[in-house]
This record gives sequence, C-alpha cells and structure tokens, in this order.
Amino acid sequence: MSQDEARFPMVPTLCATLGVKGHRPTVGTRDCKDLLHVFGVVNRTTAAVHANTLESPKGATKKTGLGKTRRMQEGFADHLRHVGRVYPREKCPRVVLLIDNAPWHRGKPIDEALRENPHLEFKRLPSYSPQLNPIERFWKKLRRRATHNRLFDTLGDLKTSLRASLRYFQTVRHKVKSIIEGRTQAQNHQMTHPFRVHVSGQPNAVARIGPRAVVVARVLSRIACQRAGCGNSAAGPRARNRVKRNREVHCSDRHRVAAANRRDALFSRPVAQR
Repeated sequence: MSQDEARFPMVPTLCATLGVKGHRPTVGTRDCKDLLHVFGVVNRTTAAVHANTLESPKGATKKTGLGKTRRMQEGFADHLRHVGRVYPREKCPRVVLLIDNAPWHRGKPIDEALRENPHLEFKRLPSYSPQLNPIERFWKKLRRRATHNRLFDTLGDLKTSLRASLRYFQTVRHKVKSIIEGRTQAQNHQMTHPFRVHVSGQPNAVARIGPRAVVVARVLSRIACQRAGCGNSAAGPRARNRVKRNREVHCSDRHRVAAANRRDALFSRPVAQR
C-alpha cells in the first residue's frame, strides 16, 4: 500500500481552464494561511483509497499548545488506526505501507499505533525520492478535481470538496489503478524491452541501451544520413513514426559507407579548401 500526506491551502491554485471567447476566467483569492492536511493510502491491488483529514488553521500552535510535527504525528497515528480497522489482522495478517521519511512518521504516537496494530509494517523510501511513491500521482489528479481554480470560504467547504472528490475516486477504481500504475508499467517495459542499436563496423554486435541513450543514437543516425545525402533520413517525420521500441535504430550499410566516403573526402582536402 502506498501512503503519503498532502497539504491543501485555502489560497486557490491556478491552472489552465476553458472559458467563453473574449472573457478571461477570474478566480478570487485572499490572504489566508489556513491549511487542510490529508493523510491518504492507496491499495496497490484493489486501487481503494482511504483518507483522513487534519485541519490546521492559523494560530493552531497557540490554541492547542502543540507544534506542527506533534499534531501531524497524532494525525498520522489516527490514520494508521483507521487503516488497521479497514484491514483487520484476521483478514490481512500483513499490511505493508510504503512511506517516506517525514519527521511525523516517527515518534511515540506512531509506536503506540503500531503496537495496537502489529500487522502494519513500514517500507521506507530513500530520501528525496517522491517519484518512487505511486500515490504522488494521485494527489495531482485530486487537486485538479477538488481545488484548482476554486475559492472556498471556510475550511469546512474545502473539506467537503475534497471528500466529494475522494468518494468519486472510490467509484472509479479503474482510473485510480491507471494513475498509480501507468508510469510504473511503462518503466518496466523500458527495462524489459530496451532499445537496440547496431554498433558501427560490427553487424552482429548489438548494444542494449536505455531510453535516454536512444536519443543520442537517433541524433548520430540523423547526422550520418544527412552527410550521406540521403533523402530518407531516419530523422524524418515518417521514419520517426516507424521507429518503435525494441527495433533496430541504425542506418543501412549503404548509408554508413557513403557517410564514411564523404568524411574521408572532406578530410583529404587541403585546409584552405574545406
């Protein structure tokens, strides 16, 4: 299971939107520092989303006497108890949560929640690697649906909008599954089906390279074709469309020979004639 927290401020977030021609859409704003923290977890198998909220209004530290980290620790501990009730030990003997290294993921409240739910385990991600947590992509979709280009009067209105969007994603789990697994499957496909490039001068030797290195291979192929004076360059739009994954990205032997001949002819001239 993938777990993370997200903060939703009262100040609206702006993004591109549709509008009537000739009229620019406007969104109000205010100087408000109230926040709403959402603790969420996504089941990687069923794509079920479970979330808890924590209000953090301005001056919460003075009102409660607790710092931000302590309040987040208590909120995260309540979230763990909620996950333990949704996935009881009798039905799920082992529940692994993929979490980051936030400071509120440790402490006395967390230890107490884990003692109450011994079947919960943590799998901590490396530092500064949010791209490894699939739920990060879900937050982007949730913000777009619930808070973008919207001005709320109170924290209660913001919470209502977020809860409505969370209930919507509970009914379309196939979309949630595509959000959290789409990029992962693409990365796995690139790892299991890497690009192949023929090594010049060695027709039987194939170099297996990754998706980044294939860009360099295509550029080198384009340069060779341009020097050979070939109209069917591998960098043309039709040829680019034909170049797919797990195919051989290279110039033909005729192109390579022509490119080598032009290079030898160029460097065989005197310097003043080049």
